[in-house]
Amino acid sequence: MGGLHRTPCAIQAFLAGAGRGCCERLLVLALIKEIRIMVSVNPVILCGGSGTRLWPLSRAGFPKQFLCLTGKESLFQQAALRLEMLGSEQVKVSGPLIVSGEDHRFLSSEQLREVGIEPVQALLEPVGRNTAPALTLAALAAVEGG
Repeated sequence: MGGLHRTPCAIQAFLAGAGRGCCERLLVLALIKEIRIMVSVNPVILCGGSGTRLWPLSRAGFPKQFLCLTGKESLFQQAALRLEMLGSEQVKVSGPLIVSGEDHRFLSSEQLREVGIEPVQALLEPVGRNTAPALTLAALAAVEGG
């Protein structure tokens, strides 16, 4: 197998062809099953906003993701429930990390409680600063939490 490193990137490149024969790729597939590579996913849900896009349905105190537009669950609850379908033998999905404004902390925690989902952590922004700072805050919290 000539120096193949057992990292996901090396295995993907090897399986994609990389000048190897079919028999070698089958051998690597068998090794993958034996190695059992585990991927850990720390999902982040951003929620909040000014509530102007779907006005008058959504407002600053009740933005669109907390509305029930397509069923009995809100868009926020639907997103959190979809996370439960991501896990498998090779993919471990932790509970969501929620980033919201101070204004929406009780609304987001109540909606998660209604669907039986426990967040790993809830981060509160004192003032909304758009997506990039919220994602940076979430990334730093995920790295700090392990």
